[in-house]
Amino acid sequence: CTFDFAGSSDENTTLNELDYFAKYTAANPPTGIRAIPFVNFTTSSNQNNNLNAEHISFNRRNGDWLATELDTNPNNNGIFTCINFCANSAIIGSKFLCTSGNYSVTNEATTANWSITSGGSLATLSNPTSNTATLTQVNASSNGYVTLNVNYSNIICGPATASLQIWVGKPIVPNVTILGATANEPINSSDQMNVNFGTGVVTYDWSVSSLSNSCADSNGFYPPGVVLPKFSNGSTNFSSTSNYATINWGNCPGTFLVNCSAVNSCGGIGYTTRVITVYNSTGGGGGGDPCEPTLQVYPNPVNGDDLVVNILPPPDPCGGIPANRSINDKNILKIYDMLGNLVYSKTYNSLETRIDDLNLKRGHYILNVFTSTGNNKKEIIIVN
Repeated sequence: CTFDFAGSSDENTTLNELDYFAKYTAANPPTGIRAIPFVNFTTSSNQNNNLNAEHISFNRRNGDWLATELDTNPNNNGIFTCINFCANSAIIGSKFLCTSGNYSVTNEATTANWSITSGGSLATLSNPTSNTATLTQVNASSNGYVTLNVNYSNIICGPATASLQIWVGKPIVPNVTILGATANEPINSSDQMNVNFGTGVVTYDWSVSSLSNSCADSNGFYPPGVVLPKFSNGSTNFSSTSNYATINWGNCPGTFLVNCSAVNSCGGIGYTTRVITVYNSTGGGGGGDPCEPTLQVYPNPVNGDDLVVNILPPPDPCGGIPANRSINDKNILKIYDMLGNLVYSKTYNSLETRIDDLNLKRGHYILNVFTSTGNNKKEIIIVN
């Protein structure tokens, strides 16, 4: 029986029984007339007829050897791995499209076919059969989502698919109103301002600025201790991915502007500016709450027993009497003489009441109205 050791000094070498059971490795190859030029080999015999057994096996070692043998390039082993092709399976490019942008797949791809599967009215596609395609916005004022898809392949590793959702243009906001806080807020208080969530937004950028106040000196500088409205980060500007911001109104009465914009890399969409009046609830330096009702008493001086006491609703921009400041539930009217003695008392459930049983001596009296909101309104009345 002979075995063909291709490339050996004697291609028809007679084998004996021991040859079939000899164990060889790369470190201990056959020698002499049985030597072979290969660095990777396997031998076995069929136990039934002592003929060479059929065997087909591949592993990393003999696979790399076979690749080198096929094209005689000792450095080509890497071409037979798909690690790089499979590891870069996403579309490379920005998720925001402002004017135009390039989108690509791995350079391991040998073919690529691009398409827009949704939002085709917002962008056009160029170079649809190359590894890098270009998207271009159709209209600078349009915005919305575009879905970009690519089918690509490698002659060794096979086909692959990837998609990417891209926002085109500036954000969209469903409602431009800034919510939170009333039109008038007391000093040293705080509120959480918020806006409706927009689409295609990266950040919500807030700012607060002074429209007018009386805290600055003649040179425009603020004395020590004056605190103007600021956000929770201690600044007049605040940027966040959330749609709300907490603002501290400070201790300076005045009128302030609150702004917010929904922003992405293509620009911003501004919400309607809010004008907030910050007042001194203890009086002075801006006065009391401009949205609190006022007290009207007439006639004053009063000559008889007929006296009208009227609680006037606040004017715009307070929008009448806010629901949380209702004064119709229970109001108490009390009149004291100048010595502090209670001389008249009445409870009523309306904005106006008439006193027709007032029987007081001539002199000065203090009329108090305790409203249902807990406020105490005072007026000096004169009885003739």
